[in-house]
Amino acid sequence: MHAAILLFDFLPHSWPLDMTSNEPRTPTANRRQPSGSSTTLPQPNFLVLSHPSLTSEISLTSTPSAKGIVAHQTASTREKIDPYLNEDLMASRVYLPFEIFLQKVFNLPEDWKTNAEFSSLLGALEADKAYGDKLDLYLAACDAEGKEDTLYAPAATAYNQATSVLATAKGDDDLSSTLYVYRQDDKRVVGTRAIEKNVKFCPDLGGVLYDLWLQSNNDEKLVNLEGPAANFSWEQLIVFLEYKREMLMDRGIRAPTVLGANGLDPRDLALLKKILRSVQSASVTSTGATKRGSDSSKPAAKRQKSDPSKTPSRPDIESSDQKELTFDNETIERKKVAYQCANYGLHVLSAGGFKDYSLGALICEDESQLMYYDHSCIAISAPLNFRSDRRMFMLFQVCLFKTQQASLQNRGGIIGRLFDKPSPYMRDYANYQKLVGTDLRNIFVGQFITLQDANGPFKVKLGRVIDQQTGLIGRCTYIVDAESETRWPGMKLVVKITWSPTDRTSEATFVNRIREEAAAQNADWVLDHVPNILHSQDFERLPDEVGCGLAAFLMILPPATPMVDVSPSDVVDYGQIFFDVLQVHRWIYDHARILHRDISQGNIMWHLRRGRICGVLNDFDLSSFRDTTSPSSKQRTGTRPFMAREFHENPQAPPVHLYRHDLESLFYVMFILVIANILLKTPKYNDRVPGEKCYLELYVLSHYGDWLQYDDATLYIEKQRLAKLAKLPAPADSAFELLADRLSTLHVALSAGFYAQDGHVKRIREALDSTKPKRRLRASAAAQSQVHLPAVAEVQPPAFDNSTLDGKWTYARVFDVMSDEEFENMYPIACPVT
Repeated sequence: MHAAILLFDFLPHSWPLDMTSNEPRTPTANRRQPSGSSTTLPQPNFLVLSHPSLTSEISLTSTPSAKGIVAHQTASTREKIDPYLNEDLMASRVYLPFEIFLQKVFNLPEDWKTNAEFSSLLGALEADKAYGDKLDLYLAACDAEGKEDTLYAPAATAYNQATSVLATAKGDDDLSSTLYVYRQDDKRVVGTRAIEKNVKFCPDLGGVLYDLWLQSNNDEKLVNLEGPAANFSWEQLIVFLEYKREMLMDRGIRAPTVLGANGLDPRDLALLKKILRSVQSASVTSTGATKRGSDSSKPAAKRQKSDPSKTPSRPDIESSDQKELTFDNETIERKKVAYQCANYGLHVLSAGGFKDYSLGALICEDESQLMYYDHSCIAISAPLNFRSDRRMFMLFQVCLFKTQQASLQNRGGIIGRLFDKPSPYMRDYANYQKLVGTDLRNIFVGQFITLQDANGPFKVKLGRVIDQQTGLIGRCTYIVDAESETRWPGMKLVVKITWSPTDRTSEATFVNRIREEAAAQNADWVLDHVPNILHSQDFERLPDEVGCGLAAFLMILPPATPMVDVSPSDVVDYGQIFFDVLQVHRWIYDHARILHRDISQGNIMWHLRRGRICGVLNDFDLSSFRDTTSPSSKQRTGTRPFMAREFHENPQAPPVHLYRHDLESLFYVMFILVIANILLKTPKYNDRVPGEKCYLELYVLSHYGDWLQYDDATLYIEKQRLAKLAKLPAPADSAFELLADRLSTLHVALSAGFYAQDGHVKRIREALDSTKPKRRLRASAAAQSQVHLPAVAEVQPPAFDNSTLDGKWTYARVFDVMSDEEFENMYPIACPVT
């Protein structure tokens, strides 16, 4: 079989590719089982086709930065990133028919068959003999035996011909704004990061603006042999094509959400069962790839793909068959391709500018499968056989052509349309090489965006990228240096952008509520410890823009410094930062009635105010109002390494987030800093904040430093073990002993709370057991029906205060430890215990 991965990103970041399957571990006891079933998987959720968003019923979790881990400490190797990608694919994948994909993602009108514009463009492709011949040439190359690179030239030629035909049909004789496809193979895209040595990570073919291609002065003949001598970056690449010669298409196994037309399952269930039987009978090769053999040696034209419209609807699926349909049954090679595609999507969303989506397709011989990635969901289409349904495949190329034209105006995202003009780097190759080169932190330097406030529009000039979290599903925060002489002359600024579903409350809403409440209560000290948002705007997709229900949230604010990036040299300063955050967090909880819900090392910052260090509590975009029961974000309930122990036990059904959970997260932030870091005598310099000194460094031999990479199951075990330790381990650096003493006292308090909680649960179980009737052998059904089983409500459990772990873990306890006499003169008491 011949396969091709075709990834399209409209105006392009980067994570490594893992070629091994590395499933995250989950304790069997903690896996959720469907009600009344012994199967390990819930039934897929079918959505009505008129649903306005693909994201509204999807639980969003995953990728390291989606978990909130600071960017420079996220997973950096293939074997570490793939478990996160696996979680994204398992939790956020939507499987839907090919045509519905075009409607949901590309905004294809339902009346496209009679729509004048689409009819005209489709007619032009159908009538163009050169395009038909080139597509036939590609199909012939697929049918022939040969190396993978024999597919490159015919595929690129067919794609370029389609673009040329559609541009002519639109009356555009200038091809400078169209795409040109070339061979990228053997040359890493500029800006690729975190790849091990001797691992190739580059698409076989790439696509850039034709104008940019001409300016690069690449020799097409040489490029076809060894890739571009004048290379391109992730921002410049618009199209990615990756070829395989195996049948490795996603068949929708364990897709958590499936959209079906007229109640029909778009998956080819007969083929699914055939694949699974082949896996179970070990009739596939050791690598799991289906090779060309007796069944696949027939000419492809004679092998017809199953018609999805004739596939039985889900109610007709036998439960025994459904038990087989698990992602665990997938072959290793099929998983590799799923991870590879997700890695490309990860690159696009993390290294190509203000991108909020990427598009792709996996083409296996004469079947095409479309893929869509954004920060909130992954959409996968059912395969289309374009040998038998060439018109639908041409419709995809029409949608793609229309989208790529629009993408030049919005740079491939919601925020992109704020730029005064499309990036000059998309067209000006020489200037890009001069100003950016291989440092993608300079991609916005000197460019302007236009924003709007009550006084009208104003311009903001962008500088270097300070932080760009690498992530697929999640907020993926983007922070860029900025200045605005028209609004805040001479003032250092940063632009902060996050992406989330449209129904989520923005961070600015929470921060403004805090600042308003502080002003009303004359609590001016609070303002020193929370962000000062100078301007905020929320942006949603326009009706004609590609994508689903995603929104972008933009803020302008003065810069604050993360502890892990620019750190003080005195250990006492860290104590000051923690004590400040402890107090302002409690004040916000009591007075603004907001629970932060995401205390982490990346969200604790500092700045200088009136000659002293002030700790700043940042990132309120996962916060919630205490007076509402629903969270403000569907993405997660904290940052994984610092989350309270309970949230790791069953991540799919987390407990209600309480104040003590945030307090526990603060303990873990202190624990990792004190136990697993060293304080440098000679500072290092962080390239994310040029010129600033950092005295803090993670100790590579510390076991607890590995928490930053662990999954939920492992962290649950680790935090259980930590609670049972009689004594905390010594800090990696003796300089932290001053804080280690306080940390040990807090550890005793938290462990006592866990012990009390575990004992309470045990007593409840014992109380329930004591009310159960003794089992009688050979009791008749009638006799058994007379046995009274008390309801849980009838059992009176022992009293226990869950909000404070029976009084063992409270603000007052932590406050007392941190305001010890030794620190009393240093720490001003702003929020005393009441």
